[in-house]
Amino acid sequence: MFLLMQESVRDLTPTPTPAPHSIHCSPTTALGSSSRVKTHSCGTISSLISHNTKHCCMFKSAEHWDDVFRGLSRKYGQVFTVWFANTPLVVITDIDIAREAFHKRNLTGRPSSYFAKQLSNDNHREVVFSDGHEWEAIRRTTQPAIQFSIVNTNRSKRKYSTLDKLIYLTVDCVDQTVKSMIDREGLDKPFIVKDYIFYMFFNIISASILGKSYTMDDPELKRFKYVLMDVGHEVGARFMLWDFSSFIRLLDRRSVQKQQQILTEMSLMIRNKFKDHYADYSDAIERDICDALITAKNEALREGKEWAPYLTDDNLAMSAMSLFLGGISTSQNTFQWIVLLMCYYPEVQRKLRQEIETQIGDRMPTHEDRNRCHYVMAFIAETLRFRNIIPIGVPHRALVDIQIVALKPINVNQSVFWYT
Repeated sequence: MFLLMQESVRDLTPTPTPAPHSIHCSPTTALGSSSRVKTHSCGTISSLISHNTKHCCMFKSAEHWDDVFRGLSRKYGQVFTVWFANTPLVVITDIDIAREAFHKRNLTGRPSSYFAKQLSNDNHREVVFSDGHEWEAIRRTTQPAIQFSIVNTNRSKRKYSTLDKLIYLTVDCVDQTVKSMIDREGLDKPFIVKDYIFYMFFNIISASILGKSYTMDDPELKRFKYVLMDVGHEVGARFMLWDFSSFIRLLDRRSVQKQQQILTEMSLMIRNKFKDHYADYSDAIERDICDALITAKNEALREGKEWAPYLTDDNLAMSAMSLFLGGISTSQNTFQWIVLLMCYYPEVQRKLRQEIETQIGDRMPTHEDRNRCHYVMAFIAETLRFRNIIPIGVPHRALVDIQIVALKPINVNQSVFWYT
């Protein structure tokens, strides 16, 4: 296999020479030294890479994986190839090249992978890991369903996620979380806030999608939390390598089976809750995003849209599940950095509080307050600049042989992603 990997390099964009450690990327075999990884992290993915390990397990390097990627870009250029296990991936690190590449229709496919198959397969599809006509149909339905827009100008009926309703829902979830913190932790003493942040954002998204919020002790919430957060912490860096190596999945088969079982339970739970909406569904009222998806499906069927057959209940339910998977982790990691920076810079925290009390006071916040709270908005923007929560984009798949700038062609079915 090593010789085959060496031979295949000739047809790829500039790449580090694949080595045996690329196949055996485990904490014990992938390391060339025992130096510690730098302490900075990049949000979601870093929690998978650096938790429960002192090393960069993805590469034969003592450096943080972000430093590895940026070093490869300096050495091999803005487009290069890296190997995850025995899978080559083309990486684009320049935003202009990325815009040109991903604007091409021939790069709109999605690669097949271990995790993608659990969400998009022969039984159901969703909006993130699908491609082709099914993806286009589901995107046309799900995207408008969660946007602030007018559905019917005659009735002036707005989509569920109008800003005013979302603000009231968010305030309720925040109040519920603060009450839980006080009841459980008391006042004037330190405690670990991470689980409460997850709880807050989970309820915001759950109430928006399913119309239901949870208590912290709810068994359903705990199963959601395992899939969304705990499995990466439990397995460590190897969790990310499951997507690229069946051999590592074989070694970790007990953890893999547990993850598959709980994800299956989670998807079945959401599908059942989606279908339960039909029992008291009304076209005149959209209580949550599930109602909005049902409305969009019914409208497509009535109007005879050519893509309406793809809007099955299973496909729409799995797309709702994708909102959980994509929305909670990024939101809570951003908020954790906000809390960390406020604690580290107490003078900034005081200025933030002062502006909120001056501009908002005790009334309900509104969307227009964004234009009044300049310091708050600047702080949020600086947090997002300071810590990029998602430096790696969702991989694309080349549908045909294509060429990006003046480099070697990217072969059909080759995976390509953007790293910022």
